[in-house]
Amino acid sequence: MLAKSDLGISPLSAVPYILSLITPFTFGPMTFAFHLLCVLFQVVIWSKITLKIILQVPLTLGFSALLDLFMSFITIAEPAIWLRAIFCLLGIILTALGIVMIVSMDLMLPPPDAFLRAVSSRFRIELYKVKIVGDVTWVVITFVISLLFTRKILAIGIGTVLSMYLTGKFVGVFKKYLKFMEMEPTEVAWQRYLVQRRERKETVKTK
Repeated sequence: MLAKSDLGISPLSAVPYILSLITPFTFGPMTFAFHLLCVLFQVVIWSKITLKIILQVPLTLGFSALLDLFMSFITIAEPAIWLRAIFCLLGIILTALGIVMIVSMDLMLPPPDAFLRAVSSRFRIELYKVKIVGDVTWVVITFVISLLFTRKILAIGIGTVLSMYLTGKFVGVFKKYLKFMEMEPTEVAWQRYLVQRRERKETVKTK
């Protein structure tokens, strides 16, 4: 949605988007490559490969394929400014909703978010601080690539700034009204299952 608004894309998608504009590859493959890089960063940070990290690969593969499919569906030549504003706002709202659903239901995080969370956990830095630094870093990288290869600023705009500011606001709103979606973390549920299983075995042995 943000890409189609032409008002600037979200920081997490900025790098693959600018690369799709200066290379023969579309947004989907560039997103897949960027996410794979974030997966490799996680392996470096943790110095090991875990199942949770491996499962991010098929997740990003499906996401990247759907991204190109979605981009091909919405093709509006020179949309009016009000329509671009609607696309921008919808993109921010849907991004915030997706974040709340993923966190509340303890689903698999997209690699860029998982990478930032890994940095936060590994170096014991508050997640919101890592998120701010991460967003600024992606925007700066996009800005530099854009100037180097096109001599103008692409992919970054008012939509990028609004995304950085409003996404957190909408996340707060959705978390307040969608508390019913909160689920027990998978790791906690798994540990509880193992304890219950062990207790059942001990009970059987004592009989």
